[in-house]
Amino acid sequence: MENFLDLLVDGGILMIPILLCSVIALGVFLERIFYFRRKKIIPQELLVQVEDLIKGNKIDDLTNVLKRDRSPMARIFFTALKNFGKKRVIIKESVEEVGRQESELLEKNVGVLSVIAQITPLLGLLGTVQGMIKVFNKIVSIGVGDPSQLADGISVALVTTAAGLTVAIPTLIGHHYLMARANELTSEMLQYTIGFVDIIKGDD
Repeated sequence: MENFLDLLVDGGILMIPILLCSVIALGVFLERIFYFRRKKIIPQELLVQVEDLIKGNKIDDLTNVLKRDRSPMARIFFTALKNFGKKRVIIKESVEEVGRQESELLEKNVGVLSVIAQITPLLGLLGTVQGMIKVFNKIVSIGVGDPSQLADGISVALVTTAAGLTVAIPTLIGHHYLMARANELTSEMLQYTIGFVDIIKGDD
């Protein structure tokens, strides 16, 4: 713990925004991971219910089920069902609009990770530049003197760069993972929706 606090002190004031970025990135990542649970986005029990009710031609019961369910998959199905019996192109357009909205919800706040991954190395570099300026000012004022003092100053100056990269690298990995997961879920919802539309569509 002391070493961590020493690093914060050595890195200077720019360690504060870098540390804050790490906390925000972790919070966003954990929140999205929790939200991306498949049973929350595409509940298996909903798919089974929908299939059974369609086979039984129980449209009213299906409507009630979709209204009660809060998952993105249910909202897309419900939009398609509201256009029951209409031409396929009409159903497709309405479903695509809702699908875009749900896709945006899946990617909500994920962009924050990309921003953090870009700015934390820059904050670290800025801290290093400030530290190096102090080192050169010391050289100007007291000369080279004891090289160990300069080495300590340089090592302190590099602390912020190391901290910035330490935050940026896992944040960038997390961003790519969440985007891939969001695209995977969106693609899966699209596949189920196409099958659903094929069943309820009217004449083309």
